[in-house]
Amino acid sequence: SHPLMTRVATVLVSVPLIITLTYFGGFPFFLLILFMALASLNEFYNLLASKGAEPYRTIGFAVTTFFISFAHYTLKHPNWEPAQAAIFTFGLIISFSAAIFLRRAERTVSDIAITTLGVVYVGWLFSYFILIRALSDHGNFLFFMLLIVWINDTASFLFGKFFGKVKLAPLISPKKTWEGAVAGFVIATGSAILLAPSIVGHLGLNQYHAGVLAAIVAIVAQLGDLVESVIKRDVGAKDSGALIPGHGGALDRMDSFILSAPFVYYYLVWILGRT
Repeated sequence: SHPLMTRVATVLVSVPLIITLTYFGGFPFFLLILFMALASLNEFYNLLASKGAEPYRTIGFAVTTFFISFAHYTLKHPNWEPAQAAIFTFGLIISFSAAIFLRRAERTVSDIAITTLGVVYVGWLFSYFILIRALSDHGNFLFFMLLIVWINDTASFLFGKFFGKVKLAPLISPKKTWEGAVAGFVIATGSAILLAPSIVGHLGLNQYHAGVLAAIVAIVAQLGDLVESVIKRDVGAKDSGALIPGHGGALDRMDSFILSAPFVYYYLVWILGRT
């Protein structure tokens, strides 16, 4: 099968599914996020295991499931953040306790660190999707973010491919170029200003804020991609996994989204006062 066709087929199946689940929200959306988070976390642990680390997977999966469940079940209660902090604290303590009882002394500290980093990088950040979705009835803000990240990624990929000369971070990601990054930034920000009235206009995100938010997202999405490249480069892997046909792993697809999500959430909550 042709790799491009595989990619296209995957998009045709997954995109309508993601749109439908995001629009209706509720438990199916929660399951989608939980599935993507656990798949991404598993890939993160696999990447590091390929270098000899032995993360405490069960603990990582359990704490991640708690994070995302808490985000889902406490949406109606504005005091969710202390609860998140509590899960976080206990997750850390459980990781340390496991290290004592499992007695793998050689790499204990790095194993605890990797277990916890996975939970923060994947579990914690994924919970923001649920929080953003809840800020409007049908997840408009989340659609807005997904669209901006997608436009930014596509524009920077195409411009980088055809016009890219100057490497953005040659040691980390040889394909990324400044031309691509700038094009992604400009096109994503421009699109946001044009699309905002129809997607989020009636929700108090005017064109000015849409532009600012898209500019932040475009920068952070590029960073998110590079963060994951750093991890892959560290362990010498090309893709994080093969979960998604033609697209590598779940983490490969989600890296730019998960770093953007907290920025979008806090912008909406702190700057626009959404609740």
